[in-house]
Amino acid sequence: MEERSYDYLVNRLKSINYSYMTLHDIWKTKYGSIFYIHLKSKSEKPIKIFLSAGVHGDEPAGVEAVMRFLESDNSKILEKFEFFIIPCLNPYGYSRNVRWNSDGLDINRTFENNMSVEAVLIKTLMADKKLDIAIDFHEDWEYRGFYLFEISKSGIEIGKEIISRLGCKCDVKKESMIDGFINNNGVITLDCEEFGERVMALYLANNHVNHSLTLETPTQWDFDKRVSTHLESLSIILENLR
Repeated sequence: MEERSYDYLVNRLKSINYSYMTLHDIWKTKYGSIFYIHLKSKSEKPIKIFLSAGVHGDEPAGVEAVMRFLESDNSKILEKFEFFIIPCLNPYGYSRNVRWNSDGLDINRTFENNMSVEAVLIKTLMADKKLDIAIDFHEDWEYRGFYLFEISKSGIEIGKEIISRLGCKCDVKKESMIDGFINNNGVITLDCEEFGERVMALYLANNHVNHSLTLETPTQWDFDKRVSTHLESLSIILENLR
């Protein structure tokens, strides 16, 4: 089992020094604290974005993508956008390179029943928030191509644009079905009424956001390629929200 240092990640977070950023330690455990970061917008009516990664501890590229985003100067972006960020929801899994949390649970399967502390933590954090979009960075060890899940209550679609822009640079998962879901050239569209709140993206779409995107890079790719694909996808999303 490969291990990685969560302490190193925390030290990087604490060393970021931008006036627009506030860092909150929202849950302390013996495995490491979970942090929530707020990037304050310059706009009086910003587009509000929830960004998360590290739900599954064996999917580190999304965590690294969020870290690189935070370490960059986002002053220009914050002229229009405001961010609410969880860089790593599963410190236990991240440091041990395992999918589950310290209780042996898949956090992303506990939002309907509140079985994990992490799911309750997200619900508590989001209780008073209504945001425009949620973006969750994930990885998939089974497939060689990039794909994404999209939930849109407004009818606006961004997934196809992401696939179109990335398709010339990386492989896209094009098989007609992925894990029982209909795949439309790399985009899986989910309906809140059909699937309830079984994962975080669905919970957020049902209660706190109008739009949700879950991005899946293949772990078979080189690490930096996975990280850059997440970051490029985020850039495409922001362009389409302007």
